[in-house]
Amino acid sequence: MPAVLLIADGGGADRDWLSPSIPGINGSGRLMASVLVDAGYITLRYDRRGTGRASATTAPADGENHLDDSVAEISSAIGFLRSRPEVDRTRIYVVAHDEGALHSLRREQQTRDSDIAGIALLAPSALTLRQQVIRRLGELAEAPEDEPLIGAFDAAMAFFIADALPEGDLGLSPSLQGLFENLTHPSKLPYNTEIWNLDPVSLLPFAGSPVLVLMGQSDSELDWELEGSMWKAGSIDEQDVRFVYPANADHVLKETDSEATETGLSTYNAFGRMLDQETVDTLVFWLDELSGW
Repeated sequence: MPAVLLIADGGGADRDWLSPSIPGINGSGRLMASVLVDAGYITLRYDRRGTGRASATTAPADGENHLDDSVAEISSAIGFLRSRPEVDRTRIYVVAHDEGALHSLRREQQTRDSDIAGIALLAPSALTLRQQVIRRLGELAEAPEDEPLIGAFDAAMAFFIADALPEGDLGLSPSLQGLFENLTHPSKLPYNTEIWNLDPVSLLPFAGSPVLVLMGQSDSELDWELEGSMWKAGSIDEQDVRFVYPANADHVLKETDSEATETGLSTYNAFGRMLDQETVDTLVFWLDELSGW
């Protein structure tokens, strides 16, 4: 039987695509797995190190949180699927959400002969982590004098990554100082410094199998038109890359409600919210087309 490996976003997301910072237990990863099982696929989900119920015992030591650990986890999960007699080794697919897309493509970059039959990138940002953070800070800026502070924060991160951080006051506001200390906390290193300037789009040409890039038009965390065009520009002629932009899908691929009184992060995992149907139909059709299922 064909099998699908589901890969969560970063930021502490677990196998169900639930994050400690976002309320609710209605994770899109669990819903996606259920849909794919109903469609006839074996699915595998896993908790990344430091996430899920065993987070306290699996979290890496300070200073030992490496970007390539996520790649190794994907390879291990694929190896497990390949070891199962019920799985068709020629029909193993990856469905990766947000930052998980970057890890999947990074594995493609590092693997000479990929054993993946297709990769679906769901809500993948085309921006580096630095660009995402700076853009978000710009959106939150309330006054013209905030702009130099954002520049000072950007410079502080650059100095830190270059191991040339000056001593003394960095000239940051309390909130930016808190963000800087969070990003540079030993528990998040060297992961954050390794990913800070990593361009995810530059990894797309390394994908040797068909790719689906799906970004919801109702995703408040992405600019689907701008970033969609960036992903398109990053593909190469010989690649089989399909781009789909469901009108009503949000960042966690759930259907948006035009009459909802509350939207955003706090509603991502709210009870009763369902996956966007166009997203589900597109993904299952793409997988069926590739697998001959």
